[in-house]
Amino acid sequence: MNRILQMGLLAALVGGGVFYYEEHYRVHLPPVDTLSAFPLYQELGSLVINLVDDEEPHYAQLDVSLVTHSKKCAKNLPAYVPIFRSRLLDLLSRQSYESMLVPEKRESFRVRARDMVKHLAMENMKYPRIDDLLFTGFVVQ
Repeated sequence: MNRILQMGLLAALVGGGVFYYEEHYRVHLPPVDTLSAFPLYQELGSLVINLVDDEEPHYAQLDVSLVTHSKKCAKNLPAYVPIFRSRLLDLLSRQSYESMLVPEKRESFRVRARDMVKHLAMENMKYPRIDDLLFTGFVVQ
């Protein structure tokens, strides 16, 4: 009888130890994000700025959209639109009039803007999957 009591006590101690370990040392993984088969878009709206030029004033108006395939990222993107717009306006306001007229330089600017937005998303968002940044409208005058 004493032996059975000892075995029961040992089993309870081992079970309690396993339970304690599971609760305190288990790796808690973030929830899995589901991906959409189709791209999901978030419009950032129109950005209008003065372009750098010594001779006369010039302006640019860009319509910008972000692309993601993450359903959770797309759901949370609207809350971060002001941050993205603010940083894009800062980046855009440093561009020259001439650089906005050359397609290769516009593409280089778009890539820099995309990388900046991706970095901001990584710093601020729980699900930071930004796949691309598109200029859906582009006017320079």
